[in-house]
Amino acid sequence: MKRAFTEEQKQFINDYYPERGAEWVANQLGKLSSQIKTYASNHHLYRINFYHIWIESQLEKLTNEFPHRRTDLIAAELGLAYHVVSNQAYRMKLKKTDVFLSSSECNRLDGRKGSCTRFEKGHTPANKGVTMSAELREKVKHTWFKPGYEPTSTKYDGYISTRINSHGHPYLYIRIEKGKFEILHRHNWKKVNGPIPEGMILRSKDGDSSNCDPDNWKLVDRAGHLGENSGREELTDNYILAKLTHRAPELKPIFSEMPELIELKRSQIKLKRTINELTETPTND
Repeated sequence: MKRAFTEEQKQFINDYYPERGAEWVANQLGKLSSQIKTYASNHHLYRINFYHIWIESQLEKLTNEFPHRRTDLIAAELGLAYHVVSNQAYRMKLKKTDVFLSSSECNRLDGRKGSCTRFEKGHTPANKGVTMSAELREKVKHTWFKPGYEPTSTKYDGYISTRINSHGHPYLYIRIEKGKFEILHRHNWKKVNGPIPEGMILRSKDGDSSNCDPDNWKLVDRAGHLGENSGREELTDNYILAKLTHRAPELKPIFSEMPELIELKRSQIKLKRTINELTETPTND
């Protein structure tokens, strides 16, 4: 069995794939980019400096040559992937000239190439309106799905799956009926406590979103939920820093190195809350 790459080619890929990418390496070795990508994936090679920073000379070359040259040739000369060059040309609103598009160098279909193999507009298929014969139906019917067939991956009622939300927290979902899933902690809570009142949401008491025991969840309004997320109730360091730097957030790294200042602001807020409670004044800290 012929090996896909020689030892020299493997070393070439190892040396140049991270910076140059699959398309450039494939062009140098006379291979398919898919072969290079597969090799890189199997050997845990990753791109570095993936987002190319264009310099003035490269931009000048792209501006002068893109309209009348093939993009892949320009990319090879710049040592960049095809998509990096084409995306930059798009951002610069560069376009190929009509002369180039109609030339033999351009492989683009111009409305004539390949016309003999294409259906004409308004073409009527040869089998339009033709029904399957009884003989053919009998021959192929064993390949059809039977009525009511369901794929082997179809889930059952009560099936539980895990999904990760955009914040990286795991949530469990349960299938209620075909095509309908519900968050498991909501499902369990409603079975014990009834419907969730309008405007209220459930919040985990221990902070574990995968703990779906109804006793681990409590009803809060959205304002309270936001306050707990921000650390307002616990007066966390992040919350105190946000209060200190809400007009100058760029100072947050500096203030984070001043624990005495953070503690002073925390004590000030606690005192203000105590005074407001005694005078029954709403707090807005």
